Amino acid sequence: MHLLIVLIRNIFIFLIGNIMITIRFLGQSGFEISDGNSTLIIDPSNKKSGQLKGDIVYCTHNHMDHIRGVKPFLELNPEAKLIGNLQVLEKFPEYDERSILAEIGKTLKEGSWTFDFIKNRHGFFKSVLNMGVVVRVQDFSFGHPGDAIYFEGFYNLGLIYMAVPIVGGFSASPGRAISEIIKFADPKPIIIPIHWVIRNPSSFCRKLSNSVDGIKCQVPQVGQMI
Repeated sequence: MHLLIVLIRNIFIFLIGNIMITIRFLGQSGFEISDGNSTLIIDPSNKKSGQLKGDIVYCTHNHMDHIRGVKPFLELNPEAKLIGNLQVLEKFPEYDERSILAEIGKTLKEGSWTFDFIKNRHGFFKSVLNMGVVVRVQDFSFGHPGDAIYFEGFYNLGLIYMAVPIVGGFSASPGRAISEIIKFADPKPIIIPIHWVIRNPSSFCRKLSNSVDGIKCQVPQVGQMI
């Protein structure tokens, strides 16, 4: 199936056959992904990123900078569902009837989206269950490891797009992230640095490009739909 990837300002647009998929960076580790019929939110870090129309919200783990937008999102979208691991769902017992448990190694089909869940160790907080996810719709695929130090489980999936945390301590450092990306099978995914805080994502992309021939690394901007 024909796939065309276009970057317009801060919106990533994937044309798969007659389906247009858009990706928008929401800040921190958050994304909005839409296939034109359904919209998925991942790790909404604040109320603003939760004030979006959509059908599903997924959180990689239960830290506030990944779940703060969940409640406003579910309040705004009364038919929307929350997907997350047990620690995430325990934060929102009032939405139990609209919650779906994400289980390690399991595949979940919800609407047009297919989810595969991958356990990746969190940084400082070893007791936190950090569950990365691969989201697919037709030939499009998007990987998000949450606050992972290592990206095992993602290496050989042939992803089109991979979000990569680079802050260090809480997740992979820039150097560790590059070492992990080198392990990805060719062709390597488009890399989008996230959760950088004190780090310089442009510097990370330059170092990555110097380390891996032909790699595509795009620094996202917190943007507006156009």
